[in-house]
Amino acid sequence: MRKVIKGCFFSALTTAIAFLAFTFSNISPLTEFGWFCAFGVAMSFCLTFILLPIIFSRQRPGKPEVMTRSVFWEKLFDRLSGIAFSNGKIIVGITVFIAVMAVIGITRVTINTDQVSYFRSGDPVRVAHDTLDKWFAGIYPLELVFELKDSVGASPGVYYRQFYDFEARLRKIKTIISLQSPVVFAQSVIDANNRKLSAEQLFDRFGVSRDQNLSDRGLIKHYLSGNGKYVRITIKTRWLDDKQSLKLMSEVEDVIRNTFTGEPVRYYFSGLAPVFSSLSKRLATSQLRSISFSFVFIFIILLIIYRKLKTAIIGMIPNILPVITTIGIMGWLRIHLDVVTVLLASVSLGIAVDDTIHFINTFLQQKKLQVGRVAILSSFRQVGRSIILTTVLLIAGFIAMIFSGYLPIVYLGIFVSINVLLALLFDILLLPFLLRKIL
Repeated sequence: MRKVIKGCFFSALTTAIAFLAFTFSNISPLTEFGWFCAFGVAMSFCLTFILLPIIFSRQRPGKPEVMTRSVFWEKLFDRLSGIAFSNGKIIVGITVFIAVMAVIGITRVTINTDQVSYFRSGDPVRVAHDTLDKWFAGIYPLELVFELKDSVGASPGVYYRQFYDFEARLRKIKTIISLQSPVVFAQSVIDANNRKLSAEQLFDRFGVSRDQNLSDRGLIKHYLSGNGKYVRITIKTRWLDDKQSLKLMSEVEDVIRNTFTGEPVRYYFSGLAPVFSSLSKRLATSQLRSISFSFVFIFIILLIIYRKLKTAIIGMIPNILPVITTIGIMGWLRIHLDVVTVLLASVSLGIAVDDTIHFINTFLQQKKLQVGRVAILSSFRQVGRSIILTTVLLIAGFIAMIFSGYLPIVYLGIFVSINVLLALLFDILLLPFLLRKIL
């Protein structure tokens, strides 16, 4: 416990901090994800150093095992330590090239909030959606609610003509396929009776007046509130992504301003469209907050551990590089950030920094006893096998997500696995070189 508990504590702490970064998100599922993952990491650490010692202490003493060194691991660690000493310029050159390409790739990253595209092409949910969108035009609703100063029943003719003109202008917007509103309902009643009725007569038949309640007036209650002061219009379109929804709402607002001149009209957008259209901005904000929080606090933890600025900076380099490289790969492959892959940066940073902490701790201990390549080689021999095997286990856990039918989960598993693998490569190739040169 004396040898490993300090390193394990700080590695668990940095992982928990990375998850806690999501508690600053304004998207509730991300906040809950952050709290429960951080709690899980804390419980794992506590059980490891409370439960396992109890179990081991109850085992009967046996013959001491003779620790034999594997030829494979010996050759591997000897080769890695040699690379750190003999190929430093090549390592740095490759690292700089990767970083530049990653930054270019990051500029190509886009955010996707098209929920339908999150499912595989053959998934029943997506198949049903595409079929209905094809057969029944206008399955995506944008709800528009007007708040009137007085009840419709007070001036039914005025309100009728205003909304009739408004809807006539709305129909000129190409993305709008159909409307459901009091005007449409009134017209259907007129057509059904096959006779002409004035708006006043029509609303009188519905019982609409200043004092009457509409909540029990049949179908009209779906379009007018009980007090007659709120008018609901449902705009039907085909499935729209967030950018198209924002464009449609902007076009509707222009029509409102051009139709209801004079005093400002109070109106509200509701339904799925405004929720999804604002999701991209929230995702971008959450990504920025989470990675900023993780970076700052993990850097502070490294400063507390090593008490030297340059050591903390060395510890951050092989962990920041895999994150930007992974996101850069997503940009080059045109894979979007979405409600799940937005977790990538903070989760990857919190997980990858663990191996760095263990390697630096071991190197600092060995540096007191040995110098140069021998200290690096001894560090590899003590923790190299562990960090390689834990990386393999992490990849095995995350790569299992590829069997999901939900594409964001698939991408999260793939790219966290890539990030963890890159973090290992930077830890065993770049980190030893930086430690030797700077410390």
